[in-house]
Amino acid sequence: MAYAPIGQIIFPYISKKFTESIDIGLNTIIKVIKFILIFIFIILFVLIISREIVVNILYGSDFLALKDLIIPLGIGFLLSVLNNLLGIQTLVASGYQKQYSIGFNLSTIILVILTLLLGYLFGTYGVASASMISEGILVLFNLYFINKLLLNHN
Repeated sequence: MAYAPIGQIIFPYISKKFTESIDIGLNTIIKVIKFILIFIFIILFVLIISREIVVNILYGSDFLALKDLIIPLGIGFLLSVLNNLLGIQTLVASGYQKQYSIGFNLSTIILVILTLLLGYLFGTYGVASASMISEGILVLFNLYFINKLLLNHN
């Protein structure tokens, strides 16, 4: 949720760039992706390295056994932001909302199946991993559609 306002702020700017041309839009989104992902990588790295301290401060020592949940949840967050940048900021902004919707719906179905399966098998770690995996699958769908529709537009 912390990233949502950022995505809402940059969407009109990115959309405008795509109306100028696909190439301008792609060049702009590549710059934005690099900037945002570097920032998130730094935050995620610090959070993972200091996860024991963070969990102890925020939730207390009773929850230290779950500190490693930060790893799949953090990676899932990173992938979620990347999905926003690839899906909403790139595909939707360039007029390919149908393709983004297909990938999103398929990854949601996969999320439900994996949550039930991995949650049953591995508990909370399975649920956290299911979320991370489904975000990774959506990244692949988004990259596929970007490659198919935008990179080969000429």
